[in-house]
Amino acid sequence: MSRPEQWKRSKTDVHNPYSAQDRYRRYHDSMDDETKTPDFSIPLIPKPIDVITTSGHGSIKVNNSWVIRHSEALTSEGKYLKGETGLSIANKQTSKNVIELIIDDVIHPLTKKSFGHIEAYKLEVSSRASWIAITGKSASGVFNGIQSFLALFSTGDVIRDMIIVDQPRLSYRGMHVDVSRNFHPVFSIVKLIDGMAMVKMNKLHLHLSDDEGWRLEIPGLPELTEIGAKRCFNVDECLPPQLGSGPDSSTSGSGYYTISDYKKILQHASSRHIQVIPEFDFPGHARAAIKAMEKRYHDKINLNRTLAEEYLLHDFHDKSEYLSVQFYNDGAANPCLNSTYTFLGHVIDELINVHKDIQPLTLYHFGGDEVAKGAWVDSPKCQNLNHGNPMSKDQISDMFLKRVDDITSKRGLDMAAWEDGVSEQQKPFDKASLKSKDVYVYTWQNVWEWGTTDIAYRIANAGYKVILCQATYLYFDHPQEPDPEEPGMSWAIRFTDTKRVFSFIVDDIYQNTDQTVMGIPQTTSQVCRNNKICPPLKKPENIVGIQGQLWSETVRSPERLEYMIFPRLLALAERGWHKAAWESITDVDKRNANMDEDWSRFSKIVGRNYLWRLEKLGIRYRIPLPGGKVENNRILTNTEFPGHTIEYFLPEKGIWETVSKNTVYTENTPILLRTRNHDGSRISRTVVLHPGFVANIMKNN
Repeated sequence: MSRPEQWKRSKTDVHNPYSAQDRYRRYHDSMDDETKTPDFSIPLIPKPIDVITTSGHGSIKVNNSWVIRHSEALTSEGKYLKGETGLSIANKQTSKNVIELIIDDVIHPLTKKSFGHIEAYKLEVSSRASWIAITGKSASGVFNGIQSFLALFSTGDVIRDMIIVDQPRLSYRGMHVDVSRNFHPVFSIVKLIDGMAMVKMNKLHLHLSDDEGWRLEIPGLPELTEIGAKRCFNVDECLPPQLGSGPDSSTSGSGYYTISDYKKILQHASSRHIQVIPEFDFPGHARAAIKAMEKRYHDKINLNRTLAEEYLLHDFHDKSEYLSVQFYNDGAANPCLNSTYTFLGHVIDELINVHKDIQPLTLYHFGGDEVAKGAWVDSPKCQNLNHGNPMSKDQISDMFLKRVDDITSKRGLDMAAWEDGVSEQQKPFDKASLKSKDVYVYTWQNVWEWGTTDIAYRIANAGYKVILCQATYLYFDHPQEPDPEEPGMSWAIRFTDTKRVFSFIVDDIYQNTDQTVMGIPQTTSQVCRNNKICPPLKKPENIVGIQGQLWSETVRSPERLEYMIFPRLLALAERGWHKAAWESITDVDKRNANMDEDWSRFSKIVGRNYLWRLEKLGIRYRIPLPGGKVENNRILTNTEFPGHTIEYFLPEKGIWETVSKNTVYTENTPILLRTRNHDGSRISRTVVLHPGFVANIMKNN
């Protein structure tokens, strides 16, 4: 693509693809400064609260003579550590060369402060005692301490004396994956779980249904997967082809998890202290379920009407006209049918059953987002429900919320939804009218110019527990560069790279204001109209989590899933666990300067210590494109994360060679560059460096 109209979304779009020189300038904060001693001597992500070392400290060499000791309550954690290190479990009392796993209070050795979070841990390394202790407030805390130990152990088998005391800022640190639009197999989800565990993330939100597919076997309702999990050209046998899935059911447009598959995911997640949160999206985004239950109805109507209508999700006499964001006019399940709630009750009961022996279900996510305007308004069932007085969409939505709440509360579950599911026109429904003690709301609509900036705080102030999912920072289905060759959607923002995720300010969402969808700079004052329309957060205790989102309309393979999530997930984990000092600075320029310095530390740790660990897990993260320029007849290059190799092409030899500090280039012809990963097995796409090009990069981008 060579013309702006080929990559710009509108005439006001300020973004252009980066040149090699643009990237060189953007990556500058990640470059080594040989005049400074970088602050990454404790290469941990997320950054811990405190690391205590002493001058003249010793070190420990952990080899096969070391053993692991643990109580019966920590058998799973001991087994995990054994699998990661190859060390043996102690079968007799020994006082030296021991890694001990302990559940106890976590106390700071100097301040004597008690770390009260259930996931708090302390890691102690003593060369004098030849002993390593990992103490956790709970088994989850011990597991977090194990992750810190493994990160240090991975840099070499020598670990210096230190004490780390740590706990997370947020109790919910999650990743959402949509497996409905395109299905992703068990092995792909298992790899994601391993990557999440490595950086102490603890929630996996699985979006298991949408208009385009139902992805979990539900005993008693085989039509959900026979019809709802398959795409083909026969409307009596499946859903229609869509999102490029092709004419048959052999692609990622089709597929589902059997009960056995789902249990494997639960078991793997549970062993890594990650809670699986299942979501079946209702009442909107329900076309797959609606069509499956319609097929069930037609199969049974001639045998038994009561049985046929038992799980029906739509009113055959509903003449309502609507069109969803995804252009469906038949994708909203009808909340005015009792059979809708019979269906949901059955699904939830089966979820409880499959979870119970592995990871008991405590939270059910019903979706609730993007119900199209006009749905149900001409449904006779809804018109007759309120003693003949037609109900508005707002009233129907509120009724649906209360009835789902009744189902979940009777089963001892907390309830969760996207923000749309508990509000209408930015006004939250009355939390006091719900029976569930905690209702978790995932707030995502924050495009600044759309007037939805404040919804997270409105919902938190109304008493709901809020998970921050801001689309302009935390939607990983968006590209990682403003380039037409970079995959992803761009409706919320043109691109979201790892540094942007890293820069997210958790405790003051208004301070994240920086640009419009089209990239035009804007300020918090402009968006909030000098604080006239941005309500303050009155109940900060209700902001309980942060989550990255991967919607999968354009994600058709495990490779693409990993490319879109990693390494952005590492920055997400950092913000969910660690509160950086720069987040509290109100002066924008000063805050950004301090953030840049912190990013330099973080990016070096990512590049040198974590990307190769992802490769070891088989995770094919996005390899950053190289930055470059020609200066004084030398090719100067860099990458977003130090540690990669950059190569240039020699056309006269037809080979690629590594760029070094001594690489001379005296021509004025374009240079082809690419980045190679740590083990040499993968490369980035090729970019062109035009030696005479002058970069002109906008600061806000």
